Amino acid sequence: MARMYPTPIDPGTKSDAERMLYEAFRDTLGDDYTVFHSVAWQSLDRKGRARDGETDFVIAHPQRGILVLEVKGGYIEWDPRTGKWISVDSEGEVHSVRNPFEQSKEAKYSLRGKLKVGLEATTWQIHIGHAVAFPDVFVGEEMLGLDKPREIVLDATDLIDLSGWVERALHHWSGKPSDKTLVVSGKAVHALVELLGRRWELRPALWGEFVREDQQLVRLTEQQYQALDLLTRQRRALI
Repeated sequence: MARMYPTPIDPGTKSDAERMLYEAFRDTLGDDYTVFHSVAWQSLDRKGRARDGETDFVIAHPQRGILVLEVKGGYIEWDPRTGKWISVDSEGEVHSVRNPFEQSKEAKYSLRGKLKVGLEATTWQIHIGHAVAFPDVFVGEEMLGLDKPREIVLDATDLIDLSGWVERALHHWSGKPSDKTLVVSGKAVHALVELLGRRWELRPALWGEFVREDQQLVRLTEQQYQALDLLTRQRRALI
């Protein structure tokens, strides 16, 4: 069973396709896999400006590498003349969507940039690829385009052997890894867990307690001055 982040899936996940794939990855991939669902990050572009990055799934294996996966559920249509993509959900509603191949490719390069920050200069050997999942439709062996080979497309038929598809997709990007690459890939997976799955908590600073105590003393002092001022104008008082 794969190690999943988060566990369980975020109850706010609206996509049925993502929910189904989350359970499938969890139940069919081995315990040497780490899978992140619905992750986001920020990285810097070539001009040093911040840019957002996000993807539906990141699948990591210490020997095979990392796969960034974008998921589109429902009926899918692409018009090469206009470059527009649409998705039709189970209720028949039509949605205009971004090019999922461009989305996963952008996320791949952005995430690789974040990993390079925390690893040595040989990180260019990290095997990280991108892929797209259409789990509700049948693609068959058809190539969807020169930049959309069947090896990086998951369809409904691939769900029968999901672990096999993941392994083939990773192999498509990595080829036969060398011993040196295996070491680097293992470090990359560890860095990925630190980047996307690190637990943290924020606790009140000690100086904050001192500030609150000082504020309380000031309030008490002001109340005492008010009481003394009142007593100076009264001959009798009940305390």
